[in-house]
Amino acid sequence: MGKSVITISDNIFEKCFSLETIEVHPENIYWYSKNGVLYSIDNKKVISYALGNTQESLTLEDGATTIYSYVFEKAKLKEIHFPNSLTTINSYAFYHAALERATFGSGITTISSYAFEYSNI
Repeated sequence: MGKSVITISDNIFEKCFSLETIEVHPENIYWYSKNGVLYSIDNKKVISYALGNTQESLTLEDGATTIYSYVFEKAKLKEIHFPNSLTTINSYAFYHAALERATFGSGITTISSYAFEYSNI
């Protein structure tokens, strides 16, 4: 993603199941990527995930508060760890994901309908 990208719509890489990584130009002041996850620069929004990534475990960054819908749809992740800062998991966030285990932090207040539908949790 180039350094001049300012706006990203929801579900930017939805159903891009062969996407193995998301790279963001280091001078982009709005977005950054780590371990296949696209975050807002303030670290609060989990925008997207490289669904072709084969890692089995992921710990989201401290400071993340919201996971957008469909971010981890059909992700190969088996385990995810949520930081205490995470408050909201939107609908279908882990739809059909391979998840077997999720560790929730103390801040979670909202898990929307179908957030983990058809996952192994």
